[in-house]
Formats: sequence, C-alpha cells, structure tokens
Amino acid sequence: MNDFTLWYSTPATDWSQGLPLGNGRIGAVVMASSHREVWSMSEVTYWSGQIDPEYPPAGGKAALEEMRSYFFSGDYDEGDRLAKQHLQPKKRNFGTHLGLCEVVIDFEKRNPGSDEAGSFQHELDLTHALAGAFWKDDDTTIRREVFASHADDILASRIWSEAPGGVSFTLGLEGERNHSRLQP
Repeated sequence: MNDFTLWYSTPATDWSQGLPLGNGRIGAVVMASSHREVWSMSEVTYWSGQIDPEYPPAGGKAALEEMRSYFFSGDYDEGDRLAKQHLQPKKRNFGTHLGLCEVVIDFEKRNPGSDEAGSFQHELDLTHALAGAFWKDDDTTIRREVFASHADDILASRIWSEAPGGVSFTLGLEGERNHSRLQP
C-alpha cells in the first residue's frame, strides 16, 4: 500500500461505496465484500441522450464584424452577448451514460453455515489504477484485483489464493432494465 491508496475495512454495500475504474471507453464501479464482488459496468455508446443537430452559423461575416466593433470600442458586455448569440449553438439535454450490466462474482464459502468471519479489506490504488480486495479466514486467503487497460480496451480481474483449490466462484451477468436506447 502507498500514500495514494484508498482502503476500507468494511464491504461496499451499494454503488456509492464502490470503487471506480475505467479506460475512457469502458468503466465499472467495483463493489466488493468478502464473498461477493459486483462490477456495475458502463460503456461510452450506451447512453440516454441523442446527438444534437449542428446548426449553421448565424449571421456570418456581418455578425462577426458587429461583435468586433463592440469589442474594439470597449463595450465588452455587448460584444460578449452577440458572440454568445451567434457563435454558441443552442444546447439541449445531451443525456447521460447508463448502466450497461452488472458482472456478479459469488465466491464459495468454505464454511457455509458461518457468517462473514475473517478479515476483509478493499482498496483503490490510485498510482497503479487497481481496485483490490483481500479476504482471509483461518485457512484461506483470497486476493482479487481489477483493472482497466486502455491499450487492450478491456476490464480484467485476477483472483488467486495461496491454498490449493482456494478459489471457487460462480460468475453471472445481470442486465439493466428500462433504458431508453443504445446510440451508435
């Protein structure tokens, strides 16, 4: 651990307690607990908005000359008003990115009757852009890392244990619902 690592000794129980990762195109909020990890996935083309139409410039050269005359005469407020009127397109609601799906990893409990006994920690290493989790009980230690690679355009995980056969899990995908549309 270094000075640029955020760490937590309690599980992430919801999205707001998760740790964010991304590469500019795909991203995830990683919510980790001792026996479960959920990645709330997003992808740049999955959003709720629509592309704004491009409007032709209004006023052309005459509007530019009028703005300049106000700026050169020292009337910056009027020049600024005209510049905003003629040079800035009308803005509408652009939309927002939507949750694409959730990747759910459920780890097998060695002692199914026990609760979440053992020690747990999850962290975000800002220097190396790694989200990690560590869980240990009397005879098993499981470590997990998640990272987003820009060069490979993936989100990946590494899971390991010092004990032979110490890692066993089920992997599932859960889709999001009620989103408006996918935009190319």
